[in-house]
Amino acid sequence: MLCLFFFNQTTPIWLGVVVMVLGGFGAGALPTTNILVVQFALPIRLRGISVAAIFFTVALGTASAPAILGPAMNATYQKKLQALLPSDLYRHIDASALESIADPSVLMSTEAFAELKSAFLQVEDKKPELFDQTVQAIRSALHSGLKVLFSIGAVALLMSLLFILTIPEVSMDAEVRDKKGDR
Repeated sequence: MLCLFFFNQTTPIWLGVVVMVLGGFGAGALPTTNILVVQFALPIRLRGISVAAIFFTVALGTASAPAILGPAMNATYQKKLQALLPSDLYRHIDASALESIADPSVLMSTEAFAELKSAFLQVEDKKPELFDQTVQAIRSALHSGLKVLFSIGAVALLMSLLFILTIPEVSMDAEVRDKKGDR
């Protein structure tokens, strides 16, 4: 997550692939590791409820993360976009093209990008650099929004790590011996 924070438009694709693969290995190992950590931190009699609590927490995080990260990214994108767009853009481009600029997915959809470009072709004779400046503003604003998203994720992961380090280890064998000793 921290590596993704430092990515920019000049980051080589191969480095992105390496970081994503490493992140995938890490994320793939998390469910098993979480279950083992909880099982070794609690007595055997609480094993079932502890695993259920893990899955509940994962479901809660899956539901709440987009609700937190999405608005944070979108607010940053909109604020940065307004600051970076060419000042004379509003005089030359119609309202529908301006609406499409507000959505960063215009860069990822071939169809939406073509529509945006066609709107700019009408003013290219007056301002040929306007389209390139606008696309660069969208890219930079999206980069800023993603940086906020990755920084929130990195802070959340750091807090999780610090919390995990406070979990004491409870020997599973100790409780079994205690139960046998009670007989």
